[in-house]
Amino acid sequence: MKKTKKVVLIALSYVLAIGLAIGGTVAWLTSTDEDVNVMTLGKVKIDQLEYERVVDEDGKWVSTGKVDKYGYTADKVQEYTQAKPLLPAVFKDGDIKWDDRNGSQDASGATSHQQSWGEIGAPGSNQLFDDSVRNVQDKFVFVKNTGKSDAYVRTWFAFEQGGVAAEDFSDVIMTNTNADHWSWETVATDVEIDGNTYVVKCATYLGPKSNPTGILAPDATTYASLLQVYMRPEATNEDVDAIDGNANGTYDILVFSQAVQTDGFDAAEEALDAAFGDASVATHPWADGHVALSSVDTSEDFAAAVTADKKTIVVNLEGDVTYDVAAWDKNAMGSENTETIVINGNGHTITFNQKDSDWNNVTTNGAKLVINNANITSSGYNNGPWNRHDLNFACDVELNNVKSDKAIALKAAGTLNNVIINDANTSDTYALWIQPNGQTVTLTGCTIDMLDCTDGRGIKIDEQYVDAPEKVTLVVNDTTFKTEEKSAILVKSVAGADVIINNVDISGVVADSTNAVWVDEASAAYADLVTVTGATKIVEP
Repeated sequence: MKKTKKVVLIALSYVLAIGLAIGGTVAWLTSTDEDVNVMTLGKVKIDQLEYERVVDEDGKWVSTGKVDKYGYTADKVQEYTQAKPLLPAVFKDGDIKWDDRNGSQDASGATSHQQSWGEIGAPGSNQLFDDSVRNVQDKFVFVKNTGKSDAYVRTWFAFEQGGVAAEDFSDVIMTNTNADHWSWETVATDVEIDGNTYVVKCATYLGPKSNPTGILAPDATTYASLLQVYMRPEATNEDVDAIDGNANGTYDILVFSQAVQTDGFDAAEEALDAAFGDASVATHPWADGHVALSSVDTSEDFAAAVTADKKTIVVNLEGDVTYDVAAWDKNAMGSENTETIVINGNGHTITFNQKDSDWNNVTTNGAKLVINNANITSSGYNNGPWNRHDLNFACDVELNNVKSDKAIALKAAGTLNNVIINDANTSDTYALWIQPNGQTVTLTGCTIDMLDCTDGRGIKIDEQYVDAPEKVTLVVNDTTFKTEEKSAILVKSVAGADVIINNVDISGVVADSTNAVWVDEASAAYADLVTVTGATKIVEP
């Protein structure tokens, strides 16, 4: 049976909300401009929306005049406006009162319904405060599915903690959140982001209570996650000074929404964790000073994006780009602090331009390089021996849904999913050249088609240029080989290799469509060190 890998389609919506001016104004700076805030891969796309109710000059909510099926009239909403005060809340008669028009309570005190805000295409709020409660600010945060696929959604919030002790935070800043339709988790307190301290929370969308699948259909909008923010009635000047950790006079809230397709997954948490990592202090979107998120359509902007000094770099291509590579470790992507570089190609082409005739390497300062949905090729000094001709990855690399018209060489670990290699070089070219440095290389659902290259070949594990070879593990699943010379896989290394094969098609290997693995005749003495599972091997005839 074929094994399939879950293909993850993701979208990110990023809004930096620099929030409530303490004792003065509220100033959330938000945007839904797709060029700035939204990263897309495939057909999953979201917008993060933020609204408030409209009030008249007396502070009373303005009605739409529309009556819902319960006999309640809905309030008008508008995009969140700035310059609103965050002051200690005032409860009339010392009592918290809820607005019974918003589905919070019926006459018996039980939750009765959810008001529908049809004017923005969103379901209504959870319980909201009555307008007799003063100095409570509406802040309705929604996510709209603007793509074409069902999606699971979660939204991250970082609430400024400043110098307030974690155990006292909820006694200073209070939030009214929707726990009926979102699963809220406090991920961590005392989290440092850009020199300030925050409480980080993550809310995962559940959907309506009657059908809590978490699935957000195309063109649908979630229930609001965050509803209102207020300061406790007993707050003092000392509380204000403590909560304003960066002393900028505002109360800062950061908001970041993520979405992933539902297909292939049984639940929201499983899908979101697969796409973005589990909700933890190590994976929150502001870890180590923000993820670098960029949408680029020029080579200059691409070079700037992939060399950012960030822990995680995510680049969304909106056009074809060229990136200069050179010998050894020159022109590396990332920085010494970068751990992962993700390039979402969206069907565009990345050309690695080789600047000299020595060993041309794609390097990353030690980071893992992930390329999704792209065409890759090379230009410049790409003629002659394989160390110049091939796309040489001298870093851990993962290629997903990638087409390459140049052979690929790997010095480190490699994962190739749904990759096509078709190199029409003059002659005697191996589609994939692996240097034995003790790594694992895995191919799943790939096609190696070298019939356009005279005497084109498949995969070779070769110790050339390796001073101390270490055994490679090569796993090949559901892959098709079309070659004229040698076998599908050839091993030449004193360290041998462990080759594991599942469901490969070698009928297109002209030289040998029976034995998937050959041991190079020059390495015959080490043939016993080459283990093959799922296929047969012979020493090269």
